[in-house]
Amino acid sequence: MYTISFLHRKSQAWKDKYIDWFIAESPVWSGTPLSFAYITSGLGTPGTGLHYLYRILSTETFSNLWLWPRTGTSNVTYSDEEVLGVTPSKNYTAYDVMELYKDMGFSDRDAVIKAVVNDPDLLNLKHPGVNTFVTFGYALGTGQTYLWKKDFVKNKFVVPPMPDAVINATETGDTVVPVRSSMRAAFLWEEPLKQMNKTFLYKGYAGQPHAYCILPIGGSCFYEVLDLICNGNEPPNSTVKDAKDLFTELMKKK
Repeated sequence: MYTISFLHRKSQAWKDKYIDWFIAESPVWSGTPLSFAYITSGLGTPGTGLHYLYRILSTETFSNLWLWPRTGTSNVTYSDEEVLGVTPSKNYTAYDVMELYKDMGFSDRDAVIKAVVNDPDLLNLKHPGVNTFVTFGYALGTGQTYLWKKDFVKNKFVVPPMPDAVINATETGDTVVPVRSSMRAAFLWEEPLKQMNKTFLYKGYAGQPHAYCILPIGGSCFYEVLDLICNGNEPPNSTVKDAKDLFTELMKKK
């Protein structure tokens, strides 16, 4: 997200001169339901200093709001019928982010939330204007709906417990990011980049966990990216059509 934001702010002449490839690995362009759990309960062992620190960072910085599932009606966004969080008295969807913050005692966040949600870098997701290769993992259970057995307390200093259960982890992804989130650019950038004579590649890797493409242990993704950058060899089966066809098949199994 930071890289795409950076590229949006550079002139085309600068990008043509200095940028050979933009490699987007496990991109979170339509958010992830996991951000719901991070914002509410933090991360780490409950009751520890690290747990509370992460929750503070989750609610006081923009990062996890950027990761909030993006609302919409397409197959790469989240509808108002898809439940992300469940408590005894309420079901939360991607459309309920302001309500969620109020239910946790944050009554002064509307302006911040609106600013992040309407940030044009992710709202419009304009193409980067450079040769681009998008990689993503799939065929790993990725959480979509989190359950709490107690309602949230309207006190921002009271950290909700970790989710009691993940009641829907059937969506395909890389354990962190659903495939639909990484696929969003495939439906937005193909024609603009083609008109600019830029190469646009897209490939999913079965069984690849989140961000493993940056590691040699991640399998073929790491070496295919390296081969592309160093030798100019495009990975096999990496056209946008290949990725769209895979996405269609994955959504049939959802």
